[in-house]
Amino acid sequence: MTRMSLFLLPVVVFVSCTINDPELPEWETQWRVELTGDSVRLGDILSRDAVQTAYNTQAGDSIFTLHFSDTSDVQQVDAAMLTVKLDDQYFSEQLGVFEVEQPAAKNTPPQSFSEVFAEYDPQVGSVFPPLPARVLTPDPRYVDFTEFEEIHIASATLSIIFHNDLFLDIDSGMTVTLIDRLRKDDADGGLIDSLTFNAPVPAGESLQSSVIDLGGKILSNQLELLYKIPLVGTDSARVLTQADLDGSVYTEVILSPLSVNRALAKVPAQQIVRGNTAPVAMDDFAIRGATIDEGGFSLALTNKMNVDGAFEVTLNDFVNNADDPLIVSADVPAGQKVTLPVNLDGYTLQNGARAGATIDSIHYDVRFTTVEPQQAVWVTAEDSLSVAVVMDSIRFNSFNGQMAPQTITIDPIVKEDVLDIRNLEGRFVFPDVVLTINIHNQIDLDTELDLKITGYHTKNSTVTDSITIHVNRNLERGNQSFNTEVITFDKSSSQPSIVDLMSILPNTIKIKGAVTVGGEGVIHAGDVFYVDYSLDTPLSLRMVQPVAFINTARRLPEETLSPRQRRDINDHFTELGLSLNTRNALPIGAQLKFYLSGDSSLVFDATADSTQRAVLSVTLDPAQTNANGYVNGITRQELNVKLTRDILQLIQQDKLFYGSEIILTTDGDVARFKTSDMLWFTPVLNFTVHMKR
Repeated sequence: MTRMSLFLLPVVVFVSCTINDPELPEWETQWRVELTGDSVRLGDILSRDAVQTAYNTQAGDSIFTLHFSDTSDVQQVDAAMLTVKLDDQYFSEQLGVFEVEQPAAKNTPPQSFSEVFAEYDPQVGSVFPPLPARVLTPDPRYVDFTEFEEIHIASATLSIIFHNDLFLDIDSGMTVTLIDRLRKDDADGGLIDSLTFNAPVPAGESLQSSVIDLGGKILSNQLELLYKIPLVGTDSARVLTQADLDGSVYTEVILSPLSVNRALAKVPAQQIVRGNTAPVAMDDFAIRGATIDEGGFSLALTNKMNVDGAFEVTLNDFVNNADDPLIVSADVPAGQKVTLPVNLDGYTLQNGARAGATIDSIHYDVRFTTVEPQQAVWVTAEDSLSVAVVMDSIRFNSFNGQMAPQTITIDPIVKEDVLDIRNLEGRFVFPDVVLTINIHNQIDLDTELDLKITGYHTKNSTVTDSITIHVNRNLERGNQSFNTEVITFDKSSSQPSIVDLMSILPNTIKIKGAVTVGGEGVIHAGDVFYVDYSLDTPLSLRMVQPVAFINTARRLPEETLSPRQRRDINDHFTELGLSLNTRNALPIGAQLKFYLSGDSSLVFDATADSTQRAVLSVTLDPAQTNANGYVNGITRQELNVKLTRDILQLIQQDKLFYGSEIILTTDGDVARFKTSDMLWFTPVLNFTVHMKR
C-alpha cells in the first residue's frame, strides 16, 4: 500500500462513522474442579477379623457374613474343691481292772504227828496213850506266792483245803486264821479272814473251807496261817507205827483268778482293746466313697504304763486297693511316746460299718498288748495309753456322695472391635443373627449355669450403651464323659434377644458367668467344664434409624484454583454448579449430602449458618435387585445442582474444606448385601465465567 492510501484510511474512517471508545473482546469460559470422591461398602462397618465371605446361590455371588468365635479357658475341678480337713481326734484309754497270773495252789509245810505230839516222844513201837479231847494250836504255817508281790484286789476269792493224814479225828469247829505277814503292823494286825470248819475232818480225809471274798483287799504274797484244831479224844492206847509217826496235817491255799486294780508283779501280757468313733464334720461333703489323691495324718501313741507294749490301730474306713483296712502298728516302750506319719495316698475312704452309706464318723480300733516285764513292776488300773490323730488336709482324686454347692467361675470371653463404626451414625439391626453357645461339661453332679452375654457400645472410650442377655439353666450331667449342650440365640429365643444386643452396634461382646455344681453324684479331680461360642449372620440389615456414613473433611488444594481464578469467578461468574456422578450398587436408596465450608470444624456442624457452610442434598435411587433382594444391576446417576452466590463467597476464602455424608434407610425392610455391593460418587465443581480481554 502506498503512503497515500495509508493516509487516506483514517480520514475515511473518521468521516464515515462516529468514533467510540475501543472495546476489548469478550467470551465465556468454563473451569471444572473434580473433587476427591468416595465409596461406601456395608462390609466396611465390620471388623476385618470378623468378616468372612461365602458364595450364596440366591445372590449368585459371594456375600459377607459376620462370624467370630472364641473359647473360654478350660475350667477344671481343682484340688481346693475336693479338699477336706477332718477334725483332729484325741482319746485316752485306761488299763482298767486287769488280771495277774493266777497263782498255783500252795501247800503249807506239813506238821507231822511227831511234831504235834513231841511231848510224848513218840517212837515206832511205843504206846500212845488214850488221848482226851483237846484243841491243838500248832505252830503257824507260811505260804509265799511267786506270781506277785502285792495286789490291790478288784475281785478274787480264797479258800483252803485242810488235809488230815493223822490217825486221829478232828472235830467240827476248827478255825484257820489267815494273816498278811507284811501287814502285821497294821491296826488289824494284817488279818485277812478267819475260816471255820463246821464239819469234822475224820482221820485220813480232807475238807475244803468256805470261800473268802477278797474284793477290795490289799494282799501281799506272804501269808501266815494260824490254827485251832479240836481233836476228838480216843478211848484206848495205840502202838505207834512208822506210818503213824509220818502222818501229818497241812493246808492247801487256793486263790481264784485275780482281777486287780493295782499290782506289783511280773504282770503277764495284757491287752487293751477299745473301739472309738470320731464324728466327721465336713460341712461341704457327705461321703459314700472317696479315693484319696494326697493327704494323711500323724498318729501319736503314748504309753503311760510301766511296761512296754505294742500298739495296733485299725481304721476300717480307710481301705487300700485290695480292700484291706489301714493298720498302723508300733512298739512303744514304757512311759514313752511314738509319733508316726500315716500316708493315705491311694486309699479309699468309705463307710466300713455300712457299705454304701454316707460317712458320719471315723472308726478307730485300738489294740495295745503289754510285754511281760523281767521283774516285778507296779501296774495300776489307772495306767493309760493315749492316741492322738492330727489330720492333715486330704485331697480326693474322686468323690462319690453329696457335695454342697460349689461355684466354678468361667473365665470371661471378650471379643473386641466387633463393629468398626467410628464414621457411622444411626442404628440398624441384624435380623438374621444367631449366637450359638456350646457348653462342654464332664462333671457328674447337678450343674446350674449362670451366664451373661453383654454387648457394649463405646464412644471415645466411654460406654454409651449396653445390653445383657442373662442365661440361667440346669445342665445335663457329664457322666464322666463330655456332654455338650448347645444353646442357640436368635431374634426370638430370649428377651432381650441377640438381635437386640447387636442393634446397639457393640464394639465389644463379653461372655462371663459361673456354674454351680453340687448334689449327689460322682466327681473327679480334673473333670472339666468350658464354653465356646460363635456368632454368625449374613450381612442383611434393617435400618431402625437412618444410617449415616460420614467421610472426613478434606481441604481443596490451593493450586486447584489460583487467586486470579478466584477473583475472576467472583467478578464475572455467570453460573456455578455442582455435578455428582454416582453409581449405586446397593439394594437401597440413599441421600447424599455434600458440605462446603471455609472452616474444617464447621463442615459437619449442623449449627453453622449458610454463610459458614453450604449444604447440598440429593437423593440416589437404589440399584436393581433380583427376586431375593440381591443387587443384579447398577444404577448410574449424574446429578447437577446450581450453586448460589453465598456458596461463591465460601469459594473466595483462602481455605476451602468439603465433606460428604451418605444416609441409608430401608424403610423397615430387610436389605441383603453382597460383597460387591457399593456406592461410588465423584463431586465436580463447574464454573462458567464471562471473560473480557
